[in-house]
Amino acid sequence: MRDTGRVAIASAFAKAATEDRVAFCPFLTAGFPTRQDTVPLLLALQEGGADLIELGIPFSDPLADGGTIQQASQTALDQDGGVTIAHSLEFVKQARSQGLTIPVVFMGYVNPFMQYGEEKVTNACLDRAENDQQTDRPTDTHTHTHTHTHIHTLKSCFHQTH
Repeated sequence: MRDTGRVAIASAFAKAATEDRVAFCPFLTAGFPTRQDTVPLLLALQEGGADLIELGIPFSDPLADGGTIQQASQTALDQDGGVTIAHSLEFVKQARSQGLTIPVVFMGYVNPFMQYGEEKVTNACLDRAENDQQTDRPTDTHTHTHTHTHIHTLKSCFHQTH
């Protein structure tokens, strides 16, 4: 059985440190270039030496991202109804069933997480992803999510910009 949650993330960094190297954590936008490519790409990143993967949740208004991630998100959103958190969770579930063992961290904006349901995301992540990072969540609104994710030993990261 693989480590999950904070333990998996800490283990990935500790393993890299014992090998006297930095951890390799590539970023991939879910559903880019196509939905069908996401699972094979997750597996290829692991095969290529990734210690953990940051899986971007597509969002229609990615203000904090550069042009490359904005374009990748838009491409994912333009596909047959758009790539959602539900799709992203399913991609990771499929990849896990095909041998993905390294930690996956969801990276995205607060709106999709709130729309999907924060507890629903946390519960779904228990067997799929180790963490979610929300780049634009106001720090004074994270108390409920913070409490719920820590009950399940997950880790939510909130980034505040000034």
